[in-house]
Amino acid sequence: MNVVHNMSPGPGALPAAVMYKAQQELVSWPGAPGQSVMSVSHREPNGPYQKLAAKVMQQVRDVLDVPSDYHVLFMHGGAHAQYAAVPLNLAGATAMQPNAARPRCTSIDTGFWARRAAAEHAKYCEVSWGGSSRLDEPIDATGAPKERDWRAATCAKFTTLPPSEGWVYREDDSFVHVCANETIHGVEFLSDPSLPSGAPPLVGDFTSSLLSRPVDVSKYGVLYASGGKNLGPAGLTLVLVRDELLGAQEHPLCPSFLSYRELAGSKPQPNLYLTPPTFCVYMTGLMLEWVTLHGGLEAAEIRAKARSELLYEVIDSSNGFYVNHVEEAARSRISIPFRIDGSSSRSPLDSEKLERAFVAESEAAGFRSLAGHPLAGGMRASLYHGVPDASVAALANFMRRFCNKYQ
Repeated sequence: MNVVHNMSPGPGALPAAVMYKAQQELVSWPGAPGQSVMSVSHREPNGPYQKLAAKVMQQVRDVLDVPSDYHVLFMHGGAHAQYAAVPLNLAGATAMQPNAARPRCTSIDTGFWARRAAAEHAKYCEVSWGGSSRLDEPIDATGAPKERDWRAATCAKFTTLPPSEGWVYREDDSFVHVCANETIHGVEFLSDPSLPSGAPPLVGDFTSSLLSRPVDVSKYGVLYASGGKNLGPAGLTLVLVRDELLGAQEHPLCPSFLSYRELAGSKPQPNLYLTPPTFCVYMTGLMLEWVTLHGGLEAAEIRAKARSELLYEVIDSSNGFYVNHVEEAARSRISIPFRIDGSSSRSPLDSEKLERAFVAESEAAGFRSLAGHPLAGGMRASLYHGVPDASVAALANFMRRFCNKYQ
């Protein structure tokens, strides 16, 4: 079999050991010998699935050091569903009351995914911007959203991260939303933002960076991450909710499958209100087991830093052939976008043709999914847990060879 280096941005690569274990247990799962985990009832009291779910919830608590006053929820719909679920759970209590003021929230404008989330929030709330990753669009005193459409968040100008000390928000905001890692632009919060006591609840979208570093969950009222990255296959969304936020501001018309209160309150244990994504819960358990066996989140952070530095070193030492516009302190360790500057090349090919050649030649060399997001162009390497260290080293070597060939 030819070696394949899977750099897919999502669904992303899973560790081979996790895949092989799932393969071995697919038909006859040890939790219910003779049955697959995909075909056992979640309703059987203290049955195989309920025991599995309880175990995985505890794994989440142990690996992420989740405080005792938080619920661990397994939800459907990916991060996009959470873009709606967050305002429906945190900002909707007065929505149906006559003459009630429209709820308000603040979003931190770090790129495409922050803007798409804000576009969904705007269906339920008055949204303001509290900080920006774009140096050419500073936030004014009112935090007014102006024309910041998520469809316009495709350029290379998201190059920094606004420190939380300077964020602009209102005391009556229902929440402040932040995307921890922007996969298209390659900016990442490498430490947790901090809001003062009495500030609105901080909501964090950790879809693409959860399990890559320690996280102080206590700083967030809600923290969510969908599958398809480090958590396991697409189909499960992990949501951590501070207990005091369960139901207190829920919209009267919040769909029950998006209700944090409904999922947290199901009996005999949480996450049984509707049929859960049973196989994805099982796979998340395997991923958490893998992270623990490899030293936990402290070791994961060291690994992520070392792997990303391999690629950034190639980019920065290429004499301008490869370009990454993000400031060093904001560079993502997970999502590494880069372009080729044809003006620094002796090749007759322009930048766009060189980039097409890079993608084609990398495919021939065994690399997959290195083309950048369709809205951004260029190239992008996604370094999820399932990408072996050897694949990262191989990509660094390929990038050097390609540069030497065309520069």
